[in-house]
Amino acid sequence: MRVLFMKFVVLSLLSAKVIAQDNVVLEGRIADSSVVEVTFLTRNNALENRPVVLAKTKVDPHGYFKVAFSINEAHAVKMYIGTVLPMQIWMSPNDSMYLEINEPWSYTGRMSVFKPGKVVFSGSGSMFNNYLFASHLSIVNPEIQLLATQTSPSRFDHLLDSIAQSERSQRNAVNAQLSGLQREFLEGQTSYLFRYYKSMYNAVRESNGVKEQTSFDLPIWDQWRFLSDSAIVSDGYISAVINYFNYKGSLQTKFPTNDLERQDFFSAAFRSCERELRQRPQSRELFMAIFLYNMVRFVHASDSARELAKVYDLNFPQSRFNSIIKLRMGGQSSGKKAPSLVASDLQNTPFDLKTITAKIVYIDVWASWCAPCIAQFENLAKLAKMYNPDELQIIGLNIDDSDVAWRRIIRERKPVGLQIRANQADSKAFKDAYGINNIPRYILIDQNWNLIAPSAKGPSEIGSELSALIKHKQD
Repeated sequence: MRVLFMKFVVLSLLSAKVIAQDNVVLEGRIADSSVVEVTFLTRNNALENRPVVLAKTKVDPHGYFKVAFSINEAHAVKMYIGTVLPMQIWMSPNDSMYLEINEPWSYTGRMSVFKPGKVVFSGSGSMFNNYLFASHLSIVNPEIQLLATQTSPSRFDHLLDSIAQSERSQRNAVNAQLSGLQREFLEGQTSYLFRYYKSMYNAVRESNGVKEQTSFDLPIWDQWRFLSDSAIVSDGYISAVINYFNYKGSLQTKFPTNDLERQDFFSAAFRSCERELRQRPQSRELFMAIFLYNMVRFVHASDSARELAKVYDLNFPQSRFNSIIKLRMGGQSSGKKAPSLVASDLQNTPFDLKTITAKIVYIDVWASWCAPCIAQFENLAKLAKMYNPDELQIIGLNIDDSDVAWRRIIRERKPVGLQIRANQADSKAFKDAYGINNIPRYILIDQNWNLIAPSAKGPSEIGSELSALIKHKQD
C-alpha cells in the first residue's frame, strides 16, 4: 500500500509508513505555449480505484516545469498535459529525470498523439521511460485506431503482429537492464494494449457503418493467458483481466439490466476468479475483491453479496480489501439512527422529519438524467397504492444540480410521494453518509428515523418485505 507525500499535503492510504521527504524529481520543457499546467496522478488502491493527485504544477511561459513528490515503491504514474492522452511514466524512489517534449502533438479525431522521437527522457530512470515511449507502451496509440478504419481484418491483425514483434525485439535489447518488476509491468502493458487494439477493431468498423464477424470478437478471450501475480503492477493488465472476467460473467447474463441479472453477472465473474486463479493467490485476492465490491455497488440489498463476502473473508481473512468491502456493504449499518436529511420541497419549505407519521419511510434517490430512476416511477405508484398513508411514506429525494430540471420532471411525470431536493453540498453529504455512488438507490427508515436498510430492494421487488415490516410495527 502506497503512502504518498507532497509538500503541504500528506495522503495516507489505509495503513503504511509515511515517507519523510520528497524522493522523486521530474522537470522538463514542453514545446507548446498552450500548456499551462501538468498533473501527476496515481490511484488510492486497485479496488476503489480513486485518483490521487501526487503533484500539480504550472508551466511557465517558456514551457518549463518542475515537480517533486514521494513514492515508497516503484510504479507507473500518469502524467496529464492539457487534453493530451495521459502518459505513463515509470518512477522509482530517488529518480531524478528531465523530460523534453520537443514538438507539439498532432490530433487524430478527438485524441492527440506525440510524434515519434519528439519525447526524450534523461537522468536516472530515463532508459526505461524512453523504451516505454518508443514501443508505444506509455500511451495508447490513436494512429492504430485510425488504421482500423482503413484496412481489412487480416491486414490489421498482421499489423498488430508486426508491432508486437518490434516491441519484443526492442525489449530484448534492454532486457538485461530491467528489474523484475519492470519486466512484469511490460508484460502486463503489452497484454492489455494488444487486446485493447483488437477489441476496439469491430467497434471502430461498426461506427463507420461496417458490420462483420472477425477474429477480434469476444471469443478471443478463449485464448487468454494469465501472467504471474507480479503483473498486477500494470493498470493495463488489471483492466484486461477485469474484461476477461466480465466476459465470463456475460456468459451467464449477456446484458444485465436489473438487480437479479446484475447479481448473476457478478456472481459468475466472482466464482470464475475463485476457480481460475487458484495458482495466483495475489491476483485471486484482488479480482475476487473487485467483483464482490462491484456487486455491492451495483446490486441493491443483495443477499448474494453477503454470501460471497463470507466466502471472500474465509479465503482471505487478512486481506487489506476486507475493510473496504465491509465499509461499502454497510454504507450505514441497519438498526442505527439514519444520517440527517437536509432538503426542501417544491414550495422551498425545509424538510421536517416531524411531519412523517407513517410507520415505514421508503426513500427513492433519483435525478432527472437517470433514465432507470424515472422508469421506476410507475412501480413506485403501484407500491404507494398497496399501503395506507399511515403505513408507508414514499419520499423522492432528488440530487440534480438544477432546480429547473427537477421541477420539469415532476411536472411532466408526476411521481408519487413527498418530493424534496437537496442542494449540491447537502446532496454530497447525504451520498457520502450512505456510500451512494450510483442511482437509483432506495433506503428504508422507520418513523423514528432508525435505519432499516441502507440499500433496499427496488419498488417492484420490495412489496413482501414492506408488508412484513409494517405488520411487525403494528404488532
